[in-house]
Amino acid sequence: MRALLLIGAAFWSGVAVAELPGDTDTGWHSWQIDNDVETIVYVRLKSGTPDRIRTHDGDCVRPPKGEVIDHGIVAASENFLWFRQFVEMSGLNRRLREAALFGIAQSDSDQAYDYLDRLISGS
Repeated sequence: MRALLLIGAAFWSGVAVAELPGDTDTGWHSWQIDNDVETIVYVRLKSGTPDRIRTHDGDCVRPPKGEVIDHGIVAASENFLWFRQFVEMSGLNRRLREAALFGIAQSDSDQAYDYLDRLISGS
């Protein structure tokens, strides 16, 4: 279901989602957000759901130990769409939802800022 929502949102916004991990991916994944500040994301997945999220600026990168699947540079809007699904996943623990929210803040896009404004205002 999550994948269909992402594909639909990406199609509507003109962003491809094929570069980011999917519903069944497992292990460490990384990507760089295409924005003004070099931001690297590391996510460890278990069956498509994160159990660790790390977001670093380019000056302070701490890669995880072990194999990491690199997804390259992704659009800020694509990064926003990927993290939003986990912010809104009520069954995910609070620490991971907060880390996903921070991932959205790193997206540096109008779409991300509009979403954050709606969260803050409660609308």
